[in-house]
Amino acid sequence: MNSDNVIKKGLFGTCTILIIVILLSGCLYNNNSSEPKYPIGKDTVAAFGDATYQIYKTYNKEHELINNSEHAVIETHVYAYKEIDELVYTYGELGFTIINSATYNVRQYRDYNGSTQKEIEDYAGYETYYETFFTMLDKYEDFSAEERAVFDELKNKS
Repeated sequence: MNSDNVIKKGLFGTCTILIIVILLSGCLYNNNSSEPKYPIGKDTVAAFGDATYQIYKTYNKEHELINNSEHAVIETHVYAYKEIDELVYTYGELGFTIINSATYNVRQYRDYNGSTQKEIEDYAGYETYYETFFTMLDKYEDFSAEERAVFDELKNKS
């Protein structure tokens, strides 16, 4: 009987260690944060965070900023962008956008200067939809002085 207990304890110990190793290897594999959530293709100019936000080169060679999880275009023509840590600043045809790629927080001010009344009305129709996944700012001054300084740099670059 004594040798049976030794065998059972040895078998139990071996199974326990094997289960722990399997669980740990699964956890380590699933925590691989360097793997993008969305594919990065040949037309991707830049991808941010887990690639939820990407700048693509379109058929007419312009650059669009998109949100892959919402299948939405955030900026139709990115003139310039800058990444500072987890923050992505874009200046484009629609205005100014800041994306926090770690929290998925997006803030945008739409600058309608130079737009026709029809274009303004068209964009306004989309704002209700966009407000479900990011914040539309009422005025440019709603950005901090530091944020506006980055945008000034981007405007001068473009």
